[in-house]
Amino acid sequence: VLGIDLQPGEVRIAEVALRGGRPTLLKTGSAPLPDTAIHMGVVAEPGTVAQTIRGILETMGAKPGLRAVYGVPAEACVLAGFLRSPGAQHNYLKLHRIGRQVDEGGTPVAVVGAEEHVIAAIRATADMAGVPIAAIEPASWALLRTSALAMGASAAFH
Repeated sequence: VLGIDLQPGEVRIAEVALRGGRPTLLKTGSAPLPDTAIHMGVVAEPGTVAQTIRGILETMGAKPGLRAVYGVPAEACVLAGFLRSPGAQHNYLKLHRIGRQVDEGGTPVAVVGAEEHVIAAIRATADMAGVPIAAIEPASWALLRTSALAMGASAAFH
């Protein structure tokens, strides 16, 4: 699985696989982006970012056909609030557990999201790059998802 970190001024990619029962970093690569490619955490130029991703993967010699966890920069994410849920499901952004089990039968979870145009720009970038989406996460959580997927967990792990 790939982890793709989309940051203003740079794209960073890591290829992770399961080795000896543990997620293992196989290859990494990065490349600069024009200042206009990602603005305020939002991919403003999907074609430019996709071309950069393809170039990095070629330089890395990454295994073809891998899915990727795309990291959304923090400035493009919104903490929508907290709720109690026995196991909420979603489309792209996971509701992450933030505390211990509670007496009310649910678990406190942080609800983090991004506006649709942020997600749409990442989808367009992924399509143009030819790198399918395994998940889209806040960048700080994308590392956890990438490791879990490398260990064989589904994209909707708990």
